[in-house]
Amino acid sequence: MRDVALPLADELGASFEEVDVDADPAIAARYDLEIPVLCVDGEKAFSISVTASSLRHRLTGGGR
Repeated sequence: MRDVALPLADELGASFEEVDVDADPAIAARYDLEIPVLCVDGEKAFSISVTASSLRHRLTGGGR
């Protein structure tokens, strides 16, 4: 997911923060089998995989 999210974040001027889910047991338990997970504005937006078009749609206000 990082390979899709980083270039798109740069292109759109969005921030990107990577968190090691396994380093925090509470986060690991919250997302469990959905890792990797991509959150947008603190809410889970995608899990396991993401396409550039679906992430672009979400980041530009096209979907929630």
